[in-house]
Amino acid sequence: MRLPLYLDVVIASWAVFVIVWAVMAAGMKKTRKGSLGPWFMRVLVAAVVIVIVEPGRFGHGVRLARSGPARGWIAAALVAGGIGLAIWARTIMGRNWGMPMSVKQDTEIVSAGPYARIRHPIYTGMFVALVGSCLLAGSAWFAVCVAVAAYFFISARTEERHLLRELPDTYGPYMARTKMFVPFVV
Repeated sequence: MRLPLYLDVVIASWAVFVIVWAVMAAGMKKTRKGSLGPWFMRVLVAAVVIVIVEPGRFGHGVRLARSGPARGWIAAALVAGGIGLAIWARTIMGRNWGMPMSVKQDTEIVSAGPYARIRHPIYTGMFVALVGSCLLAGSAWFAVCVAVAAYFFISARTEERHLLRELPDTYGPYMARTKMFVPFVV
């Protein structure tokens, strides 16, 4: 049975995300400390992505096919848009990127691209992409979205406390002119 085109878009978007993240991992600044091991996070993210986008194998393929084209295209737009934002932000972040709640050597503020308006655009993009995936996968995945949102919020707050300690003269003003996750809102 041929998958709907919107599901192909979702699967391709997540595949692009995984490939880009793996390629861009080379050449990052050294991490001074991190709260969770990077391998744990990689395995967790890979497992969630595989379960959400692999139709049939995990028992939700029928629900995906019955979600309807309107809902499917909305979900595909959320996934592609969210992953696009995350990749754009990751590209702008360059060598400064690190696993959530990690502390990099030679800390510096990045304020170009999406960082001109949002302090955590990678978290925003990933959450939007996950919401789109969960829209296709059904209400059982709502708990996953809530857990990921909580993790992103805790990670963002932890990173901001660190940056305020490391760069008090520059990070405070940056926080004052940007929003945490959504431009002009939050």
